Amino acid sequence: MINFGLVGYGKWGKILSKSISLVGNLIFISNTKKTYKIKKKIDWCLVATNDSSHYKITKYFLKKRIPVLCEKPLTRNLKLSREIIKISKQYKTKLYINHVELFKKKKLKILKSNLIVRKKISNDKIKDVLWKLCYHDLYLLYDYLKDKKLYINLIFLKEKQVKFSIFDGSKEYIFFYDYQSKKKMHKINNINFITKINYLKNMIKAVINNRVNLKLNHKQALFCIKTILLIEKRVFKI
Repeated sequence: MINFGLVGYGKWGKILSKSISLVGNLIFISNTKKTYKIKKKIDWCLVATNDSSHYKITKYFLKKRIPVLCEKPLTRNLKLSREIIKISKQYKTKLYINHVELFKKKKLKILKSNLIVRKKISNDKIKDVLWKLCYHDLYLLYDYLKDKKLYINLIFLKEKQVKFSIFDGSKEYIFFYDYQSKKKMHKINNINFITKINYLKNMIKAVINNRVNLKLNHKQALFCIKTILLIEKRVFKI
């Protein structure tokens, strides 16, 4: 059995812990910045802390040659994210960034005009919606956007809602995120991504059994970070 460590035990960490326990042995959980440097032998570490601490924690485990499955985003800084990926290669230690939506294996039909909708109730600030929700949609659309010059246009911005478009020169992608809707929704051109199947477990199993393309995962992660930073400048003037 694979022995796992989990750093981060908030709402998402608790969800992850249940899926980890279906795959292997969860032998330590850390929920503070002081206790993640443990001496127990583990085969994989899952990092589910706030993304502001991903750099330091992920770097620590990679340098210990402990493979890491890190929650997205790796960081919100393109340079630091590239550095972590470089460290994983330097130490020949696996690094995977959570791209769980890909494991639903939905077939997208891309049109001239595309609509991406995400609705949920959340107390998060609308500025964080890009990193928490849009990130998923960007890696789902990676194959269609990766080599294009992207033009971003803000449609409207409210306290709990944001709508913007990405134009790639020939196709438009309209993103609408609503943080005040009681009805949970995640659709791309009416393809529904809401499901009760435990795809977290499927992802973890695929990662530890070498059934994922780490090089592609890293490219997708860097693309998402780069694109979100561009969207921030246009939408939130950051």
